[in-house]
Amino acid sequence: MLSPSSGVAQWQVGDKIVIFGKPSSSSSARVVHEIVAEDITDPTVAVFSVDLNGLTADSDCTHDYNVAYPYTEGQQFYYSSGYGAGRARFQNTNQVLLAGYIDGTSIVLNNITAAIAFKVDPAEFDSFIFKGANGDEVVGYTNLLVEMNSSDAPKYRQKYNESNGSAGPQTSISADFAADGSAIVFLPVNNPDTARGANQVSLPNGFTIQLIKDGVVTKYITSTAAVTLSPGHIINLGMLPSESMHDYVVPTTHSNTIGVDMSTATDLSASATANCYIVDGSVAANAGASFKFKAAKGKGGAVLTTINTDDDANDVVVLWETKNTSTAPEKGDIIAAVDYDLQSGDDAYIVFKMPATITPGNALIAAKDAGDNILWSWHIWIPATSVEDINDAAFFGKVVMDRNLGAIEKATSSAAGRETYGMYYQWGRSTPLPGPVKATATITATNGPKSTAFAIANPTVFIQVPEKDENGNWNEEDLPNLWEDGDKNKEIFDPCPSGYKVPSYSSSTGLWVNGNDGWTYNWTNNNFAYGSIVFPMAGWYSSGASISYEGARSIILSATAHSAPRARLKIIRQDKSGYYYANYFKEEAASVRCIAE
Repeated sequence: MLSPSSGVAQWQVGDKIVIFGKPSSSSSARVVHEIVAEDITDPTVAVFSVDLNGLTADSDCTHDYNVAYPYTEGQQFYYSSGYGAGRARFQNTNQVLLAGYIDGTSIVLNNITAAIAFKVDPAEFDSFIFKGANGDEVVGYTNLLVEMNSSDAPKYRQKYNESNGSAGPQTSISADFAADGSAIVFLPVNNPDTARGANQVSLPNGFTIQLIKDGVVTKYITSTAAVTLSPGHIINLGMLPSESMHDYVVPTTHSNTIGVDMSTATDLSASATANCYIVDGSVAANAGASFKFKAAKGKGGAVLTTINTDDDANDVVVLWETKNTSTAPEKGDIIAAVDYDLQSGDDAYIVFKMPATITPGNALIAAKDAGDNILWSWHIWIPATSVEDINDAAFFGKVVMDRNLGAIEKATSSAAGRETYGMYYQWGRSTPLPGPVKATATITATNGPKSTAFAIANPTVFIQVPEKDENGNWNEEDLPNLWEDGDKNKEIFDPCPSGYKVPSYSSSTGLWVNGNDGWTYNWTNNNFAYGSIVFPMAGWYSSGASISYEGARSIILSATAHSAPRARLKIIRQDKSGYYYANYFKEEAASVRCIAE
């Protein structure tokens, strides 16, 4: 059992451990033993006898009897033939949890929690709230199901259970400090249903501790360092430094001023947050309609309005609009009005209204702080025809969008015009540049490389690297996982809508197979295709924020970084042999074709 002082297993008088065999129902028999002083031979060893005659041995599993700690009244135990394991349902919060089995005459227990310990001045604070840095990470459960007795090490897995009138996951843990100001937060190590091996506690953006006195949050402290813990591990922060504490300010409230009814506005982020949201311009009901989305940084990223008021959204603006043509729209043609909405304690939402007559195109919405600094921006995509998936089995088994990201029409075997080009992306950036079409704002260029923070704060600036050589990376930080993590999962800078991602590079499967087999080229109509999937030759941004090779060449970006200045991609060139693989500079802003996640 975890101890706040040392992180080792220590038995305490009054501990209750439960043993059960093969339950026939959730109310089946079990044996509960309460540890007494005579049982404890040293702090880490307890020796006692129990009578198991009232239990049915679980002959279908690796071990006959399962064990769980701690035991509380009402705790449930049952058998699952689908997994071949006994199950214990914990209904505890912020406690050390262990589960295991009887092996001969010994009880084998596995830690299924890790912990973070800390102290404060007991005169200043009496309780706390622990959260992930983004506020939406799962840090606990009210109904945690642990399956044991598997033949797979470490002989347990866990998941939350939403039955019994209790939602499973919790995004915060609250508790009182001990008399000396010490506290420990027990974090369940989440073993997903699909994996029976031990996983890790993972808070990639760190955590926040709100400090409370007499029921009022007065201070908070945030650690931005990623936290990774294995079962049984403990991080002891010691005394929280007063110089790192911030005054807690109750989040401000702001009701939108553009007449959006938040209860009826369509939530574009209902399934997941993203950097791009689609409003179908071919749906008549979308004319004049209201929409909202959570003001979050990409997929699963931080919501802008948090307890850190330096990150509050104080203004929302439309940075540019385009009809994807050579004629710029009038202001408000694509997005009629935009604002944000925040009620105290709730997440911030960006809200916008469509004009009475829909004009297909694209727009970029940005949230700003009180100093007029851009905190994040989101791409609103309004295609003239519905975006559809192409499930072409011949196309390397990928479900592919029928058009480039931002295109208002899909490309066909006919001549490819600007309505099929889509927007243009510098590798690793979350939002697009309009390309050779006219927009309501001018895209400028600056010499790089620049930081990721600069790119976020300046989404209308193309970051060029005039003397590329081997340093053609706009990003001075050389971050390889902006669009995907090491396991090729979608990351928060990925520019695709919810449910889609920028494809990963693979040497054997996927869009970036190195070879020409199966591809056709229509140089007259400026496109190339693989089966029913057509790509226009849209050109790309090069130096000076201008488009090069429109109608003659195309770059299609992957999510996978190759080396410091380059990204994986494929390129079409009229003056070469056609379709071929290249590691191209990350400076170039080019086309993206999303695939299903």
